[in-house]
Amino acid sequence: MQTTVQTAKTTRKIHEKQITLEDIYNEIKGMREEIRDRLDRLIAVNIPEETISDEEMKELDRLSEEIDRGEKFSLEDVLAESNV
Repeated sequence: MQTTVQTAKTTRKIHEKQITLEDIYNEIKGMREEIRDRLDRLIAVNIPEETISDEEMKELDRLSEEIDRGEKFSLEDVLAESNV
């Protein structure tokens, strides 16, 4: 028995017993990446660019490094640092 599997990228006929969980996972992963790419392009088109100062850029770089290191902060510390 043949089944047609249709995705955004391909349409192909395959034998039902040849489909593996890995095939399904890879297909979903590809669709997820395609959706993310399309959303990124949509956001880039619809959100205006903002000019930031060197100081703001340094702060963003510092925050990015903290995220990469996996540092965690309590809400109280963040609020205190932000003067909120």
